[in-house]
Amino acid sequence: MKKTIKIFKLLTIALLLVSFTSNNELKKNNNYQVNWKQTTCYKYLYYNVIKDNYPGKWYIEFKNNYNANITMSVEIIDGYGGGRFSIESGQTSRSYYYTDNKNASSIYFNVNKVKFNDTSWGGPYYNCDF
Repeated sequence: MKKTIKIFKLLTIALLLVSFTSNNELKKNNNYQVNWKQTTCYKYLYYNVIKDNYPGKWYIEFKNNYNANITMSVEIIDGYGGGRFSIESGQTSRSYYYTDNKNASSIYFNVNKVKFNDTSWGGPYYNCDF
């Protein structure tokens, strides 16, 4: 029984080390930097763009600083991916998207069809804050 507990503890430590290493590798491989920028239309919605090593693949993280849950759609200009999703108040969400140009140095997108504390698809939608 003691031997089983020791093996369990060693496996747990090994899994934690692998998880920590994998997370650091992901950040290093994806040129991970947290550089939150305010969206052009929503005062308390921020984003961070990360270029993946795979040509044309990008990650966009969104941070919801509103005091309400937000549901929104992301439209990629000259690309594809994403869809409609929700972010709880004070939380972040990360999705991947693709540009049509595999050598693009940036990705352009619009946030639209925004609702607060409502996950339904139909309008009315929230207008810009500023």
